[in-house]
Parts: sequence; structure tokens; C-alpha cells
Amino acid sequence: MQKIIKTYQQQSEHLHQQQQQLAQHIQSAIEKQGYTLPEFEQFTPWLAARQQEHQQYQSQLKELQLLQQSLREQQVTQNEKKRYLAEKQAELEALLAKLNQQQHQQTQWQDQRQALFGSQSVEQVRSELDKHSQFLQTQIEQYTQEKNQLENRLNQLIGQYQESEKALQRAITQAQQATEHYQHALKESLFADENDF
Repeated sequence: MQKIIKTYQQQSEHLHQQQQQLAQHIQSAIEKQGYTLPEFEQFTPWLAARQQEHQQYQSQLKELQLLQQSLREQQVTQNEKKRYLAEKQAELEALLAKLNQQQHQQTQWQDQRQALFGSQSVEQVRSELDKHSQFLQTQIEQYTQEKNQLENRLNQLIGQYQESEKALQRAITQAQQATEHYQHALKESLFADENDF
């Protein structure tokens, strides 16, 4: 049990030191550049949550140490003492597993940050983000210009189609009028021929 508590305490202290060093590094970079990147803003709540968990682990460790001391001072039966120690050992092992998982997650986050930004400074990262933003803005402007040109061309084609439709309608009307005029003249001609007979 002493070995488990000692191992847990060493890992907890090591994690706490890593968190403090990382927090100081991030804070120094932010203050040096005079601004805050979203990547750092997203990490701040995560770091605060990890520090809170570390404090909870420390509190639980102290509680377990007090309980262990109390067990030494109290006169309890050997079977009860073994059962109690087994339960607390299981709790410690669960806490150690959770602490190892937390350290693994922190390592993954650091690896992801290294892969994303490499050894670039905060100013270099900001410059790259600005370039990307300018490129996207240029693409949006070009797309908007092309879209407006296509809309203007479409409106022109619609106007031409409407004019052609009107011209066709006028031609149809004229043809109908001419047909009616021809039929009327043909009827008059036939009527005149009948009168001649």
C-alpha cells in the first residue's frame, strides 16, 4: 500500500510540474506577443480542469493517508483490516489508471500541437493564419465576381428570349390576320363567280 501511495504521489507531483511548466510557457508566449490564439484559448479550460483534477487527487491521497494512519492506531480485527485495505488499494489502482490516462491525453495533445505548429513561434503561426485568411477572402471575391457575371449573362439571355417570344407572337398574329383576310377575299371571289352565272 505504501508503494502504491508513493508511486501515485510521484506521478501526481510530476503531472503537476508538467502542467505548471506548460501553463507558464503558454502564458509567456501570450504576453510576449500581446494577443491570444484560439488554440491557446481552447487549451486554457482543459488545463484548468486538469489542475482541478490534480487537486482532487491530492485531496484523495491525503484522505487515504489519514485512513491508513487511523487503521494503524485503531484495534480492528485482521480480516476487517485486510478487506478495508483491499478496497482502498482498488481505489488507488483506479486513481492511478485515471492518472495514466490523463498523462496519455496530455502527451497526445502536445504531439498534436507539435504536428500542427511544429517549432513555429506564435508570431509565425499568426502570420500563416493571416495568409490563409487572405487567400480565402480572395477566393470568395473571385467567386462573387464570377457569380455576378453569370447572373448578368442569364438576365441578358432571358431578355433575348422574351423579345424573341414577343416577335414570334406578333408573327403568329400577322399570319392569322393574313389567313383571315385571304379567306374573306376567297369567299367574296366565289360569291362574285356565282352571280356571274
